Amino acid sequence: MIELINKMANAILFLFCVWAVLEKRCETYVMGTLVLSLVAISALMNVIRPESFGLLATHFEVIVNVVVALAVSWYWLRWRKVHRTCTKDSHAPD
Repeated sequence: MIELINKMANAILFLFCVWAVLEKRCETYVMGTLVLSLVAISALMNVIRPESFGLLATHFEVIVNVVVALAVSWYWLRWRKVHRTCTKDSHAPD
């Protein structure tokens, strides 16, 4: 059961990173695109996790989860800031 939850969480993370890179309302620039792409690749690897990784897969997943938490928090705050700016500008009287 926990393995299924883990795979679903990584699949959602993968989809979020793909969306974040392709979203045009908030610029990710080079570093943001690179970080989100690396997180997406690692999330996909955690979903299809080859058995050849062995014990390394578990340690790798913990490190990736810490980086993901930081990256997602940074991106969400940035997206929220830009989205609020766009909303205020779009409702401004002409």
